Amino acid sequence: MRNIFLLVSVLLIFTYSCEEPNINDEQNLEIESVALKSSSNNHYQLYKKFALALHQAMKDHQEVRQFIKDEALKKFNGDYDILYNYISDARVAGSTFRDIIKSYYENESDLLELEDAVPSLTIFVPKLPEDSFSAENWNVAEEVPMVAVKFTDQDKVPLFSSDSDSYLLDENAIPRFPVVVLKPNERIISNANPQYSENPNRDYSSINGYSFKFLHPIFNNINPIVIDIVIDDTPDYLVDAWQIYGEEQNLGWHRDFIYYTLQPSIVNGPYIYDYEEFMRWFKLDGNGLQGLEAIAASPATGVTGLDAPELEPILVNPNNFNQGSFWTDGSFEFDVSVGYLDGSDPIEKGFPADPEDLFDIEYGNWNPLPWFEFYYIENIETKAYKLDLDIRAWNLKDDTNSNEWWFLFEEVDLETSNETTRTRTTNYNSNIGFEDGELFKFGLELGGSVENTESSEFKVQYNLDSNKLGDESVNFGDNMVISEHNHSISSPFVTVNLKWYGLRRYSTGDVSFSLIPLKVQ
Repeated sequence: MRNIFLLVSVLLIFTYSCEEPNINDEQNLEIESVALKSSSNNHYQLYKKFALALHQAMKDHQEVRQFIKDEALKKFNGDYDILYNYISDARVAGSTFRDIIKSYYENESDLLELEDAVPSLTIFVPKLPEDSFSAENWNVAEEVPMVAVKFTDQDKVPLFSSDSDSYLLDENAIPRFPVVVLKPNERIISNANPQYSENPNRDYSSINGYSFKFLHPIFNNINPIVIDIVIDDTPDYLVDAWQIYGEEQNLGWHRDFIYYTLQPSIVNGPYIYDYEEFMRWFKLDGNGLQGLEAIAASPATGVTGLDAPELEPILVNPNNFNQGSFWTDGSFEFDVSVGYLDGSDPIEKGFPADPEDLFDIEYGNWNPLPWFEFYYIENIETKAYKLDLDIRAWNLKDDTNSNEWWFLFEEVDLETSNETTRTRTTNYNSNIGFEDGELFKFGLELGGSVENTESSEFKVQYNLDSNKLGDESVNFGDNMVISEHNHSISSPFVTVNLKWYGLRRYSTGDVSFSLIPLKVQ
């Protein structure tokens, strides 16, 4: 097979070079013979030995394949991830999962070294395009996946098999055959991390002493937080606020009506505790390539590759799309820091998004051999993702909340974090107070009073190697509905008037979003 594959590869490269004169034979040979250099952080040989052991275990034991499938379908962190150190003592085929893997090692010390070096080692079952392979449709009776390794510091992906050749997969290729991925886990923090004790989330421990916490509660699918809310495309009370304040005449603040029941004829009102602010829509700005580059840029670690000359390079129709993150990383992870300047540090929120949530994608396929097929991206465009991420209620009481919030976004690549101190000036309403022990707002908007201006210093957490996506401010007085659209459908017996409303969008330059209050009780 190796000789046939090399022959076909050379023919394909020669054909491609003829069609694309900008890439000559010499450059193709350089690409084909590239030997990626290793760094001490990659632990390449340790990953390789584990990958070969895992492949042989899956080949020899259908029970192991079933176990991996079943564990992936649990989606303990919201993705098809299996945290190896957490489940290594689970019983499989009359033994433990770890003992089965260990049986394919010459020296257990190599397995111990990997377990210590990569405490968040994860087996990920990717969802490949067009339902060609996933945890849901994995036929464990017949399919033995190859094992890929995703390194955080470069894009090329080694593919391992214990009974045939191994390969080096170019970043422009997506497998069209069964494969599982080894990688660190970006959604948990292990007890080996020095910052473990500072994480406030719940601790999960296994019988072997391994412990972990989720980086954010939103990733916790072991004990998920379930919130039942009523959500319409455009809630009635937003439409009411739009109409009460004169639609495009902008006669008042929409949130005055929602949080305090204020309108032109009712200028004083109590605070209503039924609502919280939600980030409703999220979208990457720009075209598809710009959006992809904003969140899938290679981390700036200075590492150039792997020392793996025995791997066969696989190059698929090179283009400007870095597609490695679409199948080796699973969902993209986003952090949102929300500052509201009451003297507290910002709220830290997070959410995952699948590539299909953020992009409309058109795939092509490449078939070097009938049994060795790949996808690549032919075209990609950004689209709006209906998120409905709960932030908090917006209470204007002057010692609790400001008139302005700011939102800072990043796409998370690594769990190593740092913090910086920032200073920001904002305004507070002075027409908030108590009447008969109840919190009231006196007057529409500022009620004839003035805003109090204050500066505040606060700390912001950020991930060192993540993709920064900018920040933007939202004011309490911003209109949420900014347009109304109508369409009528008539028949001989009835006319149907269709209406929809445009929400205000805020942009950081890299991402845009909308923010609205939704009823939660």
